[in-house]
Parts: sequence; C-alpha cells; structure tokens
Amino acid sequence: MSARRLDRGGTMPDPVRAAHAAIAAGADGITAHLREDRRHIRDADIERLMREIDRPLNLEMAATGEMLGIALRLKPHAACLVP
Repeated sequence: MSARRLDRGGTMPDPVRAAHAAIAAGADGITAHLREDRRHIRDADIERLMREIDRPLNLEMAATGEMLGIALRLKPHAACLVP
C-alpha cells in the first residue's frame, strides 16, 4: 500500500481506511511500520490510527530517540523496536 501512495505522491490509499477494512475482515489489531524516512507511513497517519481504530495498534520502529519519543507521546498498545 505504501509503495502505491509514494508512487502517486498523494494520500491514497489511506492507511486508516485500510485498517478499518482489515478490522471489518476480522483483524484483532493493526501493525504500522514507522520508519525514520517515513517511507511506509507518516506521523499524521499514526495519529489518525490512534484516534480512529478500536483495536490495538502496534508500532514497529527503529530504536532511535526520535522513534522512542513518538511511541512515548502516542502510547500505542505495543511498540516493537527493530534494527
């Protein structure tokens, strides 16, 4: 999904709409890969997911001060630190 949005340079497809579709199909939670270069998802997308979905959100992110700060500020259900 993120590759399509990058190619198009816009806001579609919308990760929040995709999360709602996954939940409607039976997903127990959503995992978002927040990268330092924001290649996969943007900060605003994460904030919308936190507000708009009613399932646990897991953030997968680098173990950097910036990423840790985002996790501490948003307080997702879980955060997975990856190299």
